[in-house]
Amino acid sequence: MENEDLFEEEGDSSEEEEDDLVMLGLTSLLGIRYLEQRSYHVAKSKDWYNYILPKYEDCRFKKIIRMNSINFQKLVSLLITHPIFQNNSNHSQAPVELQLAIFLRRIGSKEDIFGLCSRFGIAEGTVYLYCKRVMIAIFSLKKTLVKWPTGEAKQNIHEGFKNIGEMEDVIGAIDGSHIVLANAPLKQPETYWNRKKRYSIQLQGIVDYRGMFIDYEIGWPGSVH
Repeated sequence: MENEDLFEEEGDSSEEEEDDLVMLGLTSLLGIRYLEQRSYHVAKSKDWYNYILPKYEDCRFKKIIRMNSINFQKLVSLLITHPIFQNNSNHSQAPVELQLAIFLRRIGSKEDIFGLCSRFGIAEGTVYLYCKRVMIAIFSLKKTLVKWPTGEAKQNIHEGFKNIGEMEDVIGAIDGSHIVLANAPLKQPETYWNRKKRYSIQLQGIVDYRGMFIDYEIGWPGSVH
């Protein structure tokens, strides 16, 4: 049974705390490279990005970038007007397409920072900078990209799930995961100790029949069931 009251919009302060948690986690992931000092030169070239990636068929493009080329360009069109990609100096930024491709490859693969530098022809610090810009721009679109379905969209989702499993009035598929913390939090660390004997915070997501997120919740301590 659906209960729209359970999915009321939270206040601005709660949303800001949620954004801070997600941003902190992603920034920590992207900043892991600083734990080890580099003592060798990384060969870099933009030839792969400029001349090889554009020639990939869509299935291979999706395997590398984690989304198909059409949706990639749609996301670029949504991000390109964000102020974070605008410079007040004479030195222009790299194209948003490049910055987004690096971000998607960084979070969507196990390729290390040096592999990214070599593949895209940029420095290590530039990887971190581009990823941070893209995260900020994407977060600004949160309410547009992730929203609870109503009206016609709601009925389309019912039909989509019915076609998959012949179940009536399904609005979403729900699952959760633990985001493991490297260290115990300073305040009430015992509440973050989960059943898998790690410190974590919890993430819960709801997707429609296409696998598109329509709701998420993040931040509860790992011991919460």
